[in-house]
Amino acid sequence: MVKQISNILHIMLLVFQIFIFFLTIGEIIHFAEKFDKIHNDYFFGIHLSESDTPLTHIIVFCITILVMSLLFYLLNLFRKVILDFRKEFVFTEKNGKQLRKIAFGLIIIGLTILTVFLIFFPYKTNYEISNANDNTIRWVYNLGLFVGKLTSLLFPIFIPALFFMLISKLIKEGNIIKTENDLTI
Repeated sequence: MVKQISNILHIMLLVFQIFIFFLTIGEIIHFAEKFDKIHNDYFFGIHLSESDTPLTHIIVFCITILVMSLLFYLLNLFRKVILDFRKEFVFTEKNGKQLRKIAFGLIIIGLTILTVFLIFFPYKTNYEISNANDNTIRWVYNLGLFVGKLTSLLFPIFIPALFFMLISKLIKEGNIIKTENDLTI
């Protein structure tokens, strides 16, 4: 049963890696073909407008490619861990270190998204509320929009990172117990 689940998970990870790879290639081709007409590029829901300089587009494009490459690398690490699980090498130091790398990689991705979000979002979305004569109402609305957007971007990244960190710690402790158990006569 465990081998069947790990086989399915392994296949899903391979498909997702292929998807990320082709998505990255597609982004590079799209950027190269339509550099002078870039008006609707998005970096995790952050709209780049016509008023942004071409240098801004290049920087955001490079950050996007780096984040996607890091995600591809993390998926490859996770695939290796799943392969070890399939071979029933669960509590190894290597698996613990790889899961810890995945957790830190996800945290880096989250912090990158947070940085880009803080740089671009406040200037792009100062919405006017109809019938709002008071600046406080507009400020509270925009703050709520900002916090909601930030939460929706970072929650799906930091929660799995914490999960991987916890699993890494459990595997490390399991490795210690397994080693002690192997030494016991």
